[in-house]
Amino acid sequence: MLLVLATWETRMTPELIDTLVAVRDALLGRLPINSIEILRQIPHPVPGYRKQDGTWVDASAWPVSDDQKVLAPGLMDPWYDPVKSASFDTAIKVLGPDFSTLKTAVVSLKSIYAPVIGEIDSNVDAPGASTAKVAGLYALFQLLYEMTKLAKEKSLTSIPALQREANALWAAKGFSNNAAKNRLPKLDILFAFHPFADASVRIFRTVDSPIVDYFDMFDPVAATPKLFFTKRILEILWPKPGGSSGTEAEGFSAGEQAGLLFRHMGYAYVASVMLQSGLFKWDGASSGEGIWVRCDYNNRTWKRSENPLPGFSSIQNITARSVADFFVLLMQKRLVNEKASKEMIKILDVGGCFSIFDPDLLDDVIASKCGFVSDIANDAIVLKDPVASTYVVVTVTRKRSLATKLQRKQNQFFNGIKAAIAAI
Repeated sequence: MLLVLATWETRMTPELIDTLVAVRDALLGRLPINSIEILRQIPHPVPGYRKQDGTWVDASAWPVSDDQKVLAPGLMDPWYDPVKSASFDTAIKVLGPDFSTLKTAVVSLKSIYAPVIGEIDSNVDAPGASTAKVAGLYALFQLLYEMTKLAKEKSLTSIPALQREANALWAAKGFSNNAAKNRLPKLDILFAFHPFADASVRIFRTVDSPIVDYFDMFDPVAATPKLFFTKRILEILWPKPGGSSGTEAEGFSAGEQAGLLFRHMGYAYVASVMLQSGLFKWDGASSGEGIWVRCDYNNRTWKRSENPLPGFSSIQNITARSVADFFVLLMQKRLVNEKASKEMIKILDVGGCFSIFDPDLLDDVIASKCGFVSDIANDAIVLKDPVASTYVVVTVTRKRSLATKLQRKQNQFFNGIKAAIAAI
């Protein structure tokens, strides 16, 4: 019944829709805590959408009903050009025999709103290691938008009040806390209402991180407190002064700190963003493909009793395609909105990392996120070349010998990619 409702909505009267939605919400409240249907119903409003011609349509001018102004896979389609992608895919697959077992997705952004993709086993689930942390970054900015919107609508100026309103909103969709009180986002750790007069937050003792109005919701007339990240979260997002450089991980990629975002937001919330954005594609049964994280990188895992899809072999699952989609949407400025996307690009620039390739031998790096542990080595990179223009390369490996071969033949690998891009 729950699945049928969404299909029928366009043919029903508003009164009948309201009645059936109320019934659905009541049923959601009775579903087991590990139901994937709950994750599909957690409300994720969006501030607008970017049309394929590149123009941004604000939610207030979006010509659809409010219940359609929500995150959905169709809304987040990266708009790959099917005709050009067919020939480009053939060219990228030529690289396969030289790098056996490689999983890769390569995207040309020559035409950013009609990107072209080539793939080798890019939809095969694989261990993501730290590359999967991009899910926490995206979900964090999505949650900030939702809470900023809620605070604005309800005239809230304290975190306890915001948490109560958010809990009530989520509970109506079946998303409620567990006995340990660690299933819902912990808003007191993530966000704070900063005094309106404050322009920044002091982090790392010596650095001032500016308070940014990503969603144009700060009210200068009323001068009410501004909802923004806490010091603790800002210190996860930005590099500490005096940190390492080069290929060493720092900032957002440093150690396991970024993994704490999953703990603070809760696995279910992050998973719902992945599911509703299409960065994880559920198969309708007990599996799927894409980004699915069940460990916070700090030895805390998502309980099987609460995780609707606990069967993945990897605790931080990705596919090369899902990570490529993330970076394409990011470069299209479509993750939450343009301002939030630009901030995430900056975070993945100054806090990016590499596990396979030497960045000094690459084109200009715009953003990156690596992942490495044991025999796993992954690189996800956005590059800019004067000839090939901007392009995305995601490489996922499970054999140290393959990563070593890619390192040794880095120039050959990227020259093949750029030749394929030049031929489009």
